[in-house]
Amino acid sequence: MSKLALLEKVAEPHGLPLPTYAKAEGVYKSATNLLKEKGYKVSIHVFYKKAIEQGIIKRVSRASSKKGVKYFNAFTDKGLEYGENGLSPNNPKETQPNFYEDKFDSLMEKFGFTKEEEVVGHER
Repeated sequence: MSKLALLEKVAEPHGLPLPTYAKAEGVYKSATNLLKEKGYKVSIHVFYKKAIEQGIIKRVSRASSKKGVKYFNAFTDKGLEYGENGLSPNNPKETQPNFYEDKFDSLMEKFGFTKEEEVVGHER
């Protein structure tokens, strides 16, 4: 049982306040998984470049003891229509954009990508 579920069992009967969390609107996954599962032949680098250009994603930085500055991606306010910022599985100090599965095709259409074309790139 999760800590939050245990806390709810104890706090709710006593009317104690609980922290509020944004509830997921649906199934969400990483862009890498959705590109593969939905059959888009777009590289993840090209996808994120377009997402940044369209104002859906922004590059965020934090201090890093090893690299000086570490960069990662996060949804902008505008981008939250298409997903949620979750904790990165690689580092809890970073976010990982998780895209709503049911809105991914409309996002790809907005970006001008189709499942037929292959779009590859190595830009960062």
